Amino acid sequence: MHFWALRYIRNFIYSQLFFSSQLIRRMPTFMASLIKSPIPCIILLHLLLSTSYAQAREKLSTCYYSSTCPKALEIVEDGVLEAIKEESRMGASLLRLHFHDCFVNGCDGSVLLDDNATFTGEKTANPNAGSLRGFER
Repeated sequence: MHFWALRYIRNFIYSQLFFSSQLIRRMPTFMASLIKSPIPCIILLHLLLSTSYAQAREKLSTCYYSSTCPKALEIVEDGVLEAIKEESRMGASLLRLHFHDCFVNGCDGSVLLDDNATFTGEKTANPNAGSLRGFER
């Protein structure tokens, strides 16, 4: 990275994150020393950018199994359609199940985990107890 870019980033951080010199004076001494040095600011910026890049890259994709199990999407779709044919409300139940899994930015299938001796899963936790259906499929 060019020197001018680092200087621009440092100046941007100074102007945007730390509004005035009075704010810096009120901060604890170690925080003020961190702000005066550009290295911690650059490290923090690097960590923030690399974390956000990793999160942006790790999105779910419908073609994730295209090489290992090309019929995965078709199998899931057939299973859902079959469940809806057996009981017409199952589509709404599966949608609700998905909503409760993703509501807290999870979307990891953790609502499907069963309880054991040391773990109470989301399936039977108080907010969801008795209200989620569709686990049989």
